[in-house]
Amino acid sequence: MHDAPELLTLAQAARELGIKPPSVRQAIFKGRLAGHRVESVRGPYWTVSRAELERYRAEHLGMVWPPARRAHAGQPRNLP
Repeated sequence: MHDAPELLTLAQAARELGIKPPSVRQAIFKGRLAGHRVESVRGPYWTVSRAELERYRAEHLGMVWPPARRAHAGQPRNLP
C-alpha cells in the first residue's frame, strides 16, 4: 500500500521555507513550485507536497533575494 504524500498549506510551506505565503503562491503561479488547488466548502486553497517543498528548497536555497542593491551614484562606498 502506498503512503499518501504529506501535503502542506501555503502558510505551512512558507513557514518552513522562511518566506511569506504570497511568495509561495507566486512561486506556484510562475511554475517554480508545483502546487495543487483543493476545492473545499470554505473555498479553494493551495497545497504543496513535502517532496516538492524539499525539491524547491534544494534548488533555491542559498539564492539571495532580493538582489543586492547598488550604491547610489555620488554616495561613498563602505570599503574596509
